[in-house]
Amino acid sequence: MILRNLGDEIQGEQIICFYRKRDREVLFPMTSGHRGLRMKIRGLPARAIIEKSVEFVK
Repeated sequence: MILRNLGDEIQGEQIICFYRKRDREVLFPMTSGHRGLRMKIRGLPARAIIEKSVEFVK
């Protein structure tokens, strides 16, 4: 499945991105005292592939 619509989201433990240009990284709050990184990538087309899926532990 290829997601191409505005607002589509992918989730994975490891994601590989192919792009031509990226904006600066921005720190943002996640859970508790942890912080995450966010960046915007650009390309024609920019692509992201999930290398390792998220495994949920019960």
